[in-house]
Amino acid sequence: MLFVLLRGTRFRLLSAVTAAVLTVGSVTGLLAWWGAGLTGGALAFLFAVAGAFALLQAGLFKHLGIRAMGVLGVLYLMAPAVAGQVPELLNPVYRVALWSWTPFRFATEGLRAVRHDGSAGTAWWVFAGIALAGLVLVLAGQEAQPDRPDGVVDVGVDQADRLPGAERQHAA
Repeated sequence: MLFVLLRGTRFRLLSAVTAAVLTVGSVTGLLAWWGAGLTGGALAFLFAVAGAFALLQAGLFKHLGIRAMGVLGVLYLMAPAVAGQVPELLNPVYRVALWSWTPFRFATEGLRAVRHDGSAGTAWWVFAGIALAGLVLVLAGQEAQPDRPDGVVDVGVDQADRLPGAERQHAA
């Protein structure tokens, strides 16, 4: 919600950091409540994941506005369900088409690796790339054009072209 309401690069970066801190804080709090602790490396990894996704969201909302939900909705609704699956139990088509590319797979595997043997390897590079792409999107380009409240999209057609107007008038 912060990404939609706050405008300007400084506020978008602030909201990305705030979202990452709140996300990691809530996950850490829930794990502490359940009696499972996290090491410093695991907390750093969680912050890297949350920060990367927050920067990506901020950049997408800057350029697409609320239409970014079309991209983020698919990413956030489908990918975690697939990432939590054991790859050997997935249909090979799903393994190649969905499981292999989802960044949530790297988050899941990376956190497991950090908690068990202390290194996440490829996952750090994946989230560094996502964070860099999000930062470039936040810092570059112009803001998305706001949607008109009446839902009419101006496509730049003049009445001189004798085309039907927005009221669906037919040229006679």
